[in-house]
Amino acid sequence: MSSLGDAIHTLPAITDIASLYPNAEITWAVEPNFAAIPAMHPAITHIISTPLRNIKKNIMSKQSISTLTQIRHELNKQQYDLVIDAQGLLKSSLLSKIANGKNFGYCRKSAREAISAIFYKNKISIAKNQHAVMRTKKLCAAALKYDMPQEINYGITATNQTTDPYVILFHGTTWASKHYPQEQWLHLIKIITTAGFKVKIPWGNQVEYKRAQQLATIANTEVLPKSSLSELKDIIFNAKGAIGVDTGLTHLAAALGTPCIGLYGPTDHDLAGNLGQYQAQISTRRDCAPCQRANCCCNKNNHTTIERRNFSGSASKDPNQVPSFLCMGAITPADIWAKLQSIWEK
Repeated sequence: MSSLGDAIHTLPAITDIASLYPNAEITWAVEPNFAAIPAMHPAITHIISTPLRNIKKNIMSKQSISTLTQIRHELNKQQYDLVIDAQGLLKSSLLSKIANGKNFGYCRKSAREAISAIFYKNKISIAKNQHAVMRTKKLCAAALKYDMPQEINYGITATNQTTDPYVILFHGTTWASKHYPQEQWLHLIKIITTAGFKVKIPWGNQVEYKRAQQLATIANTEVLPKSSLSELKDIIFNAKGAIGVDTGLTHLAAALGTPCIGLYGPTDHDLAGNLGQYQAQISTRRDCAPCQRANCCCNKNNHTTIERRNFSGSASKDPNQVPSFLCMGAITPADIWAKLQSIWEK
């Protein structure tokens, strides 16, 4: 519900349920921006749009109240045998409580937000120190009382297309601290194009579009047109390889089995990295990582605030500008390229 990556991490659990209960009717409640993800899985029979992000901005408005009423109506349309909250957030637990069925969720110590456990009729203990994909698989297995399959199968496919070989780069992410420095993206693009591959760069908003244009100054680099998740699915699937920061599209590449290198600094790839066949991760070598901070607060001495810089290198006080983090900058383009080549060799 809360992010593209979270939605993708839920897919293998859906595959498990569908393989063990082939006649099951599975409804998925999801933010409208991410509804394309459950729509990709053939086992999903119904999708309920829950635009809670928009409601949060002005919860007392007439529009928000009307939307909440509609969500409640949709969740109560039918009787569910089970309602499983795979997120463990307050907002998702509330929806599971509203839904017409016996609800299951993480216990207080297992949930991402402990308060969410208040709203579950059935609380399940799942250790936090494991990947989100495995936590969700175990949660669903416990709720439905089956032995969890060890295989990780996201259950989605794409259209195979014949094209010149290209590598796709995922540069956009919500946390400022997860960005890879622009100058190192440019260095990496030079390495890739020199090796004879084209580079494709997607974007999702105007800030990302501007950054993509700045990265596409090197020959054989293409900024993709504005694309839906369904359109990007085929583009990612047909790429020779992918490289991305900790962002939803990196996880989509993992779900599609596209060879992909995930770059991690403030976040822990063991807990929420790109997981699957032909996947690899590179984490920063800095001692302060993973800090789980959206904004880096360290300089070379690890104790003072780092100066924010914009893409041209000049100082900036704009909090929306991406700083040049020592954390992600410690990952070298040469190491990234070598890691991708090692996957191809396998």
